[in-house]
Amino acid sequence: GCATEVWQLRQIPCVAHRMSEVDHILAAKNHDPAADTTEWEREIDRLVYELYGLNPAGIKRVEESPKR
Repeated sequence: GCATEVWQLRQIPCVAHRMSEVDHILAAKNHDPAADTTEWEREIDRLVYELYGLNPAGIKRVEESPKR
């Protein structure tokens, strides 16, 4: 499962204003667990990379790392 709860994300100022993507994912998955939420997930990834100041090499390392 996800270690961070949605309410925790809403407490981070730079994330709180972008929670619409999370809301869209949750609504879509609630309606249809097989829903394709890839675009919203990519937008969240982009925001996290930006938040951490990752350069293209850092992003590549993250995206190529094994999933847990």
